[in-house]
Amino acid sequence: MNLIILFKLQIQEQLIKKWNIYLNQQIKVVIIRLIVDLKEIIKANNLRIEEDIFKNFDKVKQGDLDFEEFTKLCRTVAPALKNDEIQVVFKKFDKNNDQKISFDEFKRELSYGTDQDSQFNPAKEKATKILSELVRIVKQNNVKVEQIFQNFDKNKNQKLELAEFQQLCKVMDNTSTLEEQTFVFKLVDKNQDNLVDFQQFCQLFK
Repeated sequence: MNLIILFKLQIQEQLIKKWNIYLNQQIKVVIIRLIVDLKEIIKANNLRIEEDIFKNFDKVKQGDLDFEEFTKLCRTVAPALKNDEIQVVFKKFDKNNDQKISFDEFKRELSYGTDQDSQFNPAKEKATKILSELVRIVKQNNVKVEQIFQNFDKNKNQKLELAEFQQLCKVMDNTSTLEEQTFVFKLVDKNQDNLVDFQQFCQLFK
């Protein structure tokens, strides 16, 4: 095979791999944001997963949600979601791949963090949402990770201290509390040295 053709094929293969990685990251962000938003709505309004949500969208009363019913539920929470994004979330819920979501499958994804599950950690839920929002903004706007890091590294020591990282969280979500911001910091600070270096920061986007 011609070396030039072989080289082009290798480049094309690398680009496809990078694009697939990017798509997987975007899909993961969509799933996280939707599930966290649903949990927050359930918690804030003291809703019952079965009576107030599942049965309300189970229009034919068969005890499960088909794709059309699930789409209506998703768009109630996030109207801008595209069909292919909803399809991915649908598959996340549909554990046995029977093209419908049973109540058990639905509850399994949503019960953690509501009154139906006492092990709720609101700071962790908010932290997950803040991180997913950061990844989304960077990917959608092609922002350089290094630029973000340097903007918040006020003392230019090539590390983000807690106070600097909290400022970043505040930009992502101005309603976030110090507790929630600290939780995000601890999630990123893998070696627990109370500093986030550039390498740790970059791991968020891989």
